[in-house]
Amino acid sequence: MLWKKQCCKHVTILILIAIILLMGDNVLARKYFMMERPELDFKFSYEIENEERSGPNLNREDSTMTFFEGFNISAGGWVYHPALLSYKFEFIPQWEQLSQKTEPDEKIKSRNFLEGYLTEVTILQHKPYTFRLFADRTRSTINSNFAQRSKNETSTYGTSVLLKYMVLPTTFDYTHSDSRQTGFFDTDEETDLLQIQMRYFGHLGDTRLKASWKDTNTDTRGQRLGIKEQKVDLTNHFAVNSRGAARTNLGYRLTEGDFFELERYNFTENFSWKHRKNMSTNYSYRYVKSNFETTTSESNALGFNLKHLLYENLTTTINANGSNNKYTGGSENEYGGGVNFDYVRRIPWGRLNLHSNHNYQVTEEEKTGNNVGIQDESQTLTIGGITVLDNNNADTSTIQVRNVLRTILYQEDVDYRVTESGSSVRIICIPGSLLDTGLNCSTGAPVVVDYSFISDPALDFATFTRGYGIKLNLWSVWNLYYSYNRRTEEFLAGNEPDVLIDDIINSAGTDVTWKWSKTGFAFRDSDTINLPTREWDLTETLTFRPTENIFLSFLGRYGETEFKDTLETETFSSLTSSLQVLISRKSRLTVRGSFHEVEGSLDNIVNTGFSAIYEIAYRRLRGSVQYGFSDEDDKKFGEKVRNHYFMVEVKTSQF
Repeated sequence: MLWKKQCCKHVTILILIAIILLMGDNVLARKYFMMERPELDFKFSYEIENEERSGPNLNREDSTMTFFEGFNISAGGWVYHPALLSYKFEFIPQWEQLSQKTEPDEKIKSRNFLEGYLTEVTILQHKPYTFRLFADRTRSTINSNFAQRSKNETSTYGTSVLLKYMVLPTTFDYTHSDSRQTGFFDTDEETDLLQIQMRYFGHLGDTRLKASWKDTNTDTRGQRLGIKEQKVDLTNHFAVNSRGAARTNLGYRLTEGDFFELERYNFTENFSWKHRKNMSTNYSYRYVKSNFETTTSESNALGFNLKHLLYENLTTTINANGSNNKYTGGSENEYGGGVNFDYVRRIPWGRLNLHSNHNYQVTEEEKTGNNVGIQDESQTLTIGGITVLDNNNADTSTIQVRNVLRTILYQEDVDYRVTESGSSVRIICIPGSLLDTGLNCSTGAPVVVDYSFISDPALDFATFTRGYGIKLNLWSVWNLYYSYNRRTEEFLAGNEPDVLIDDIINSAGTDVTWKWSKTGFAFRDSDTINLPTREWDLTETLTFRPTENIFLSFLGRYGETEFKDTLETETFSSLTSSLQVLISRKSRLTVRGSFHEVEGSLDNIVNTGFSAIYEIAYRRLRGSVQYGFSDEDDKKFGEKVRNHYFMVEVKTSQF
């Protein structure tokens, strides 16, 4: 039966190609049917990849050879009349032969066929009601410098209904998608999404409603997680007159997972008024209530802001705020205000900017317990960067790191590492992990963190924050800046803590841009009770274009971070370079190299990489030859990863 199905597929493909070749005109048209002349593209590629991993408990080498061939037929047209039904389609069959050898003496051979396609049908596109049907199936490759390349196959289908009435335009959308990722990590995900969007624009202003229902099931590393999420968001923007406007927002969110449940309500009201050309005020109110498993939180907040511009140079901002927050285990009241100044003036050699801010805040606490649970704390993880939890004295055994959608639970010492530095807790992304390959820690991976921490006893205190800064731009090429920020706490009532916050941060820097070079230096001294550090960073960027056909760039960076409380030092150095040569009008060579090193008591990692790609075009042919090399050496844990990659690819467009 299997060979019969394959034969049927091949016969269908041959018939489609024959029809295309027999079409002499630009279109295939009949009285009630029209199809544009299809486009036909071919693609062939050959890949070789070798990866070596070694460590205290790991010694593995993988070799993979992949041959890929496929083509793409695409066209569009209409049935009966363009206003009745229009369509477009792509047929994308793909064949892939893979041969993989892993140690010890394990061989894997596979032949995969993907009947890729993309179809879209639009019915009654010019009527007040329009229907759209779509379906597609695609495959993509996820590349990583530190992990095996992964394949992702996604199948999607759905429909949209557009009701284009002037009074209340409405859109209904339904989408179903199945995604499977194979490679270094295997992940299966199935999602159903139903959305409705409505808009009313009239005497009551611009009102928009967006509601969605989403059901997601994810299977990663044998761990299955199901999540159902409902969202409703109602927004209204009402202009009282040319000077005043109000904005109202109502929101509801219910997320039910196999291991958690989150319910949240929110209401926000903002009103702005422009009193005169250079003065305006803004008033706000916000209410939020959340239920997360066994914990509940509720908050009310009021805010006021006045902004005034004097002589086009001095901007003064005055703000006041107050809030009441209740949560399981206690409550907190906050109120305060501040004033900020920003002065800008042109000088004979450039531009001068001065700024200052002063804010005073009073906090009154009531607590029934010392353990406080935190959910959905937003953090950004990097490789070798400093990411510290917002609260001290965190219980490391309760830390859970997830992606922003909470569909993936990452694992400690597999995806990330947790280290303690005094009372603070630091989280570091592990290169090549699921977290890195999925969110790219090299540019910053957004995650949410759940944990509990031991809070200080209840007390009333005041926080005084002030800052001053100066920035000078000279001759449009030289920038200098300095800023001073201080945050102090004053005990008012309750149980006085042993230590009150008295944080001082000094920052200074300069950069010079001259022709083909840019040199920068930054210094930061943080004298804080949380994580006192002293950092400096030197960067150099060189950009050359000696001829019209050659482009060369270098970026070098060297920095050092000193942790004052532990007297430990961490250094960071990197060098990246890029060379692009236009050999002819239809061919070019691109070469890139990189070196990154982080050395300290917490991390000692060296990453090097090199890649080159030659691209050429001749009439309807497109070709490329690509080579990549990456090497990671984690000296602290004795782990090494080395990867070689080579690919030849040829594309051709026949019509």
